[in-house]
Amino acid sequence: MKWLLWVFVWLPVGLFASVPWYVDVMNLENPEWGFSSSGEVLPVSVSNGHFYAEGKRLRFFGFNITGDKNFPLKGDAPRIARALRLFGVNIVRLHFMEHSWGEGSLLASPEKEELDTNALDRLDYFVFCLKKEGIYVNMNLHVGRVFPQIPFQDREVFELGKIVGYIDDQLVESQKRYAAALLAHTNPYTGMPYTKDPVVAVIEVNNENALTGIDFQELSRLSSYYQDILRVKWTDFLRKKYGSFVQWQAENHIKTEKPLLISQTNRRQRFYWRWEAHEGAASRFDWQGDTLIWKVEKPGTEEWHNQFMCAGFPVVGGGVYEVVFEAKTEGSLPVFVYLMQDQSPWEGLGFFTNIRISSGWQRYRFRFMPAFDESKTRLNFSTERGKTGRVEIRNFVLRQVIETGAEEGLWQKNSMPLPWEGLIGKQVIADFRTFLLHREQEVVKRIREHIRGLGCAKPITHTQVTYGGLAGLLREGHLSDFVDIHAYWQHPEFPGKAWSPTDWRIDNTSQLTDAALGPLSYVAYWRVVGKPFTVSEYNVPDPNEYGFEAPLWLALWGAFQDWDGVYLYTLLDFGGNYYQKHMTGFFHFVGSGGKMSLLPWAVRVFRKGIPWSSEVIRGVNPSEMEKAYTQGGPWYDVKRFAFWMNESLFARVGVDFAGRNQAVLSQTMPWRWERTKPLLLWQSEEAFLLTGNIRGTSFTNGNMVIEVAKDASWGAIALCTLDEKSWRETKKILGVMVGKGENTAMKWNATRTSVGNKWGRPPYILFQLTWRLFLPGFRAYLLDERGRKREEILSSEGWFTFGVETTPWILFEKKP
Repeated sequence: MKWLLWVFVWLPVGLFASVPWYVDVMNLENPEWGFSSSGEVLPVSVSNGHFYAEGKRLRFFGFNITGDKNFPLKGDAPRIARALRLFGVNIVRLHFMEHSWGEGSLLASPEKEELDTNALDRLDYFVFCLKKEGIYVNMNLHVGRVFPQIPFQDREVFELGKIVGYIDDQLVESQKRYAAALLAHTNPYTGMPYTKDPVVAVIEVNNENALTGIDFQELSRLSSYYQDILRVKWTDFLRKKYGSFVQWQAENHIKTEKPLLISQTNRRQRFYWRWEAHEGAASRFDWQGDTLIWKVEKPGTEEWHNQFMCAGFPVVGGGVYEVVFEAKTEGSLPVFVYLMQDQSPWEGLGFFTNIRISSGWQRYRFRFMPAFDESKTRLNFSTERGKTGRVEIRNFVLRQVIETGAEEGLWQKNSMPLPWEGLIGKQVIADFRTFLLHREQEVVKRIREHIRGLGCAKPITHTQVTYGGLAGLLREGHLSDFVDIHAYWQHPEFPGKAWSPTDWRIDNTSQLTDAALGPLSYVAYWRVVGKPFTVSEYNVPDPNEYGFEAPLWLALWGAFQDWDGVYLYTLLDFGGNYYQKHMTGFFHFVGSGGKMSLLPWAVRVFRKGIPWSSEVIRGVNPSEMEKAYTQGGPWYDVKRFAFWMNESLFARVGVDFAGRNQAVLSQTMPWRWERTKPLLLWQSEEAFLLTGNIRGTSFTNGNMVIEVAKDASWGAIALCTLDEKSWRETKKILGVMVGKGENTAMKWNATRTSVGNKWGRPPYILFQLTWRLFLPGFRAYLLDERGRKREEILSSEGWFTFGVETTPWILFEKKP
């Protein structure tokens, strides 16, 4: 790549400007940047590791549409479809259609399997409208449905019917019936069943749901109903593997022993205990007899800022350990308990849980298996972010559980103990993980075969590849037609109640400040050679001030890594409406003016792709991967298979199940990243991006010069040709200028990490950059919220100046 000339100059002081802004999605008709129709939708297939339609490769740039927003009014449906086509979107992920609460679900009732006729009719018409615009759909099956067969006591243990859908054959059959009801249904507006209609490009069977990734401690929370089912299937697995109880017992070397590692009541072992406080947090640590007392006096802004620990002991990866202690506090205090290294790089070892300590003494008991061998380990206790209090702990005992056995009568009764019921040992744990792996894969195959039996030949993926860790990579690499994954930058966190509208926070930082340029660099390593790769959810959730980066990063990473489909999450979900003019939730794109404005640029960049020859493929052995999973768990030794160093910043990466390695690694990135400012610059023959802390920057590519005022705000300047011609030949250029944005009267907290429920009101406001562009021979026009010419911007000797009240969209047209 020809690198660009950089010159840093002092410019006259610019104005820190703001402009009210929204994108009028429902009234887009002929925007200056609009995409023409994508044409007829054609059957999608997989070939040479990519999606194709009649021999032509497809790259999908999509949106999620979530919940009740999948069933728009019939007067709105054509407008939504038209707007998506004009933005260049060519696929929609129909997500969370069958949620089991409230109104607006594809289900007639939470306690029934029947589909709601009104919702189905609206969905059919919406899909019909999408098809007319040349837009495909990704049909999601199980996302939010709580199966009516699930006992009520289990519905909050594993929400949305997750996990138990793999355990209970009743629920497997329910998933099959739902798939048949939806996919085999004939859409009256297209005259075709979804199994045959080419508008359905791909199918996702499950959303973020894997049996293999669940912690044994979590499985122990299941009711006796499901634990009884597990025991039967577990015993059946052992019988098939060992043949007889005697053989099982001989190969497992059963005996009972619990070697003591640490006992708090032994005064000589107090040296294992210490406390830490970081980043202005404050706490104290003391003993009263054999009772440990930890006082958190000043809260931290992160969980790890206040912590105390039992530290310095060794563990064996895959071994079984048991910790027992009693604790109490004044009132109620949430506390995290987790196992981690007590030395650099301070990684977690696979055990993490949270408890709520109350005012009376309560006994806690946990069993865990470290992910790998570690000579210096610590069991860490920390309060939730922002919490203070006093914690007392006594009778702390840490043991290594060597092995415990079972009676032959349980074998005969089809009821061998589960690992959390006392059947412990390295071989037992490996067997149980193998059992989970086989059960999960069995269910995947059954549902897949059922869909194929409906006459559906569309590409199918089961669930997101990271769910299950190494087992997830095995599952999707072997059993799915394409591999899918999700990623978010600074997803909101909820210290108390999940999805609380008031008690939440975000870190509110830019991906440019991250050493790996955000999560998509990590996502890249999960691509499986020979299969299409998609990122079906990505966002920088609002009200993050750097949220406009979402479409930029997704387009750049996807184009650079040559992915086959990317989807922003989400056009709208629960609580939003297609006409809104400001941000109303974490994930809505409608109303988030900065994000929406960058879509026409992002779509063009992704669908065009970035030519790149540097590639690093890691060959993996599936048998070794399965062994690593069964011996150490989902994330044991995962770096050897899927987590690398920083190759994805320089090369296209992936794993090859055939074991072939390839390493053509350039030390050049496809963009220029100034880490200290930070800012990023990327250009091609048809597109350009300058983003980040770009104040005082001057740039030229030979055809134009951009100069940014030295006091300009953080933001992005993106340009692309609209006629697919190079800068030298083009007659039409779209410019997008976006700064930080927020709603009118939005109220940040002191650290700018939350607005609680004070989201403010319309209009949404952009704090725009002040900059100028030298582009002789062109005329410039500001575009309005519908993408139409609003007013001409006059140049002075070829220079166009932008700042106060400049809308995000600027059209440049070559003079005759």
